[in-house]
Amino acid sequence: NRLGWADPFSDKKYSQRQRDYVSALNLNGAYTPQMIVNGSAQFVGSDKKTSGQAVARALAKKMTYQISLNNLERVGEKISVSYSLSKNPEGETVNVAMVERAIANEVTRGENAGRKLTHKNVVRSFVSVAAQQKGTITIDLPKGGTPCSIIVFVQNQEWHITGVIGKNIN
Repeated sequence: NRLGWADPFSDKKYSQRQRDYVSALNLNGAYTPQMIVNGSAQFVGSDKKTSGQAVARALAKKMTYQISLNNLERVGEKISVSYSLSKNPEGETVNVAMVERAIANEVTRGENAGRKLTHKNVVRSFVSVAAQQKGTITIDLPKGGTPCSIIVFVQNQEWHITGVIGKNIN
């Protein structure tokens, strides 16, 4: 939100989460486009080789928790997400992200003035709660009804991802 324009997809909660990662990973600072994989590897997100390798390493690891999505129910402009974990959690956090799969915006100012930028998998809503073996979390739907996905993931106290599941909802 600098250089004369505001990112329409930014949120103070997302910026705080990025600062929390800076602290957890002992980094000098946050930047864009920063990518963090599995709560442990961080690098410039546009580096396809590094990101591909980091994602492959993360996918090769066995998850501590298997997550089941028991029910997704739309209630007005929200989705109620019922989940269960394969075992009792021990201080972890369950996170739910509502991700818009394809979205674009016209940039009026700054270094990209006059350009239409297209984006893939933009987090539009995010909720974190203390993990329970079974629970229900309510999350806002993005405005406009464009295709979205729900991603539910468990993070331990060191910020490592210990379980994940995703589902397209429209």
